[in-house]
Amino acid sequence: MRAVAVMLMLGCAAALALSGCAPGAQTVKLAPETEQIEERERAEPAGLALRVIDRRPREIFGYRDEAGGVTLAGEPALAEAVRDGLATAFERQGIAVTEWDGEAERRLEVEIYTFDYERSGGFLNRRASLKSAWMVSGMVDGERYSSEARVSTETRALFGPGEAKNEELVNRVLSRGVRQVATQKDLLRLLEGET
Repeated sequence: MRAVAVMLMLGCAAALALSGCAPGAQTVKLAPETEQIEERERAEPAGLALRVIDRRPREIFGYRDEAGGVTLAGEPALAEAVRDGLATAFERQGIAVTEWDGEAERRLEVEIYTFDYERSGGFLNRRASLKSAWMVSGMVDGERYSSEARVSTETRALFGPGEAKNEELVNRVLSRGVRQVATQKDLLRLLEGET
């Protein structure tokens, strides 16, 4: 009788453990890191009108469990987080970011085309990857400028990744994208008035 009770308890514990492993929807905080960008002071800060547009076909980043429709998303809105990160990165370099003006002599537009999270693997070996592509275009004192930023990262985890690890992944990609755009040498040369 005691053996049956122990077996029942073990069975219940296993069922609870398995049901507790099912992933839940997550909304991570978007906060690109800009501290690694070198600070610079300019006698006359260059101005730059900046706009970021999210061109992705969906608001979510991807699925933590595609079959179950369990999603991963972020807040604030992706375009807002990228614009805030870029504004901080440019300002660290002595470039004053202003509101968007399509007629401004110095203007930059960043379009986010992908920001895709994918989770794969078996029960005890999960992989999560994230990749993003941004197109950059603008005009600086009569000169056209264009570039692109492509960034990616991935991680492996025994059961996860959990919310903290997903937030880290998302912000790692955001931070790399912001750095690529804001420290691009050709753009900085134009903004500094060099030819």
